[in-house]
Amino acid sequence: MSEMLEFQESSETPESNLHAIEKSVALTPAEQSLVEQRAASIVLNSNEIQAYGASAQGKISASLGRARGKDLGEVGTLISNLMIDLKGFNPNEQPRGIAGLIRKGVISLAKLQAKYATLESSVDKVAEQLKGHSRQLQADNNVLDTMYDNNLDYYQDLTLYILAGKQRLTQADAELKALQAKAETTGNEADIEAAQRLSEAINLLDKRLYDLQLTRVVSMQTAPQLRLIKAGNAAMVAKIESTVTNTIPLWKQGMQIALCLANQAEAIRAQAAVDETTNELLRRNSENLKTGTIAVAKASERGVVDIETLERTQQNILSTLDEVLAIQADGRQKRLEGEAKLQVLEEEMKRKVLEVSGRA
Repeated sequence: MSEMLEFQESSETPESNLHAIEKSVALTPAEQSLVEQRAASIVLNSNEIQAYGASAQGKISASLGRARGKDLGEVGTLISNLMIDLKGFNPNEQPRGIAGLIRKGVISLAKLQAKYATLESSVDKVAEQLKGHSRQLQADNNVLDTMYDNNLDYYQDLTLYILAGKQRLTQADAELKALQAKAETTGNEADIEAAQRLSEAINLLDKRLYDLQLTRVVSMQTAPQLRLIKAGNAAMVAKIESTVTNTIPLWKQGMQIALCLANQAEAIRAQAAVDETTNELLRRNSENLKTGTIAVAKASERGVVDIETLERTQQNILSTLDEVLAIQADGRQKRLEGEAKLQVLEEEMKRKVLEVSGRA
């Protein structure tokens, strides 16, 4: 039995149901022998039946408890804070006032050097954090591979338990018919009681096998979940590797270039600080005059509302109406689909209730 196969519930007799399962599963000689052994070992009493297949179910529960997603919030916070600091790493920040302009070179360079040292440490910290999470994700994926293989083994083991139980159920049905025939012939109270006890044991075994089938479906559904978690981890590992290999070195390079340019600018500013201050004042006054005059002229000529604003507003309104219509149409379609699914669920429930009533 080399792969997971979907198990279908049926309202047919135990014999036909057993044949259907056997057709859907290819057993090796060793597995067929194990099925025979398990079927022969089933004792038809309540304690033995309740314990039947419990070990396989327990392994499934333990396996599911180990699957979990990873919380990368700490790294995300570090990167977000670092991005804020990187954006503030501006060698062209302008001090205010004449005195500020004269002292501009010394203060700006010192601040920039201090910022560089702090940011370099933060970048290295983020890189180490990312590498640590990458290693953890890779280790988790190794665990997920083991869990996937174990889950496949549990699935196969449950299948063998179910096949053995169905086989024993078929045998028990034949035994019950013989006991019922004997009780009808003899009318003996002991024979009637024996037939009744066997009937109750058959019903209990049937319910137990249904529980094992439910667990088997859970095992089958677990496989793609484990693969999805692993794929997500692998994608994050690739993203982290790209960040550590490409992005972080670019950050450092950019900061180093900015620091070199700041040193270069300091050498130039040291030669003509006073002249630069005078020229800067003249330029700023003329620019402020120009800017103010132009701004006043534009303000006096501008309408209260720009035609572009009206056009953009109308586009937004039309787009909103289109989206609302699309959402309403999608909602109607989903409700229609939901009604169809509800009808299917009701029919399935009715069939199951009729099946339970027929067995009672």
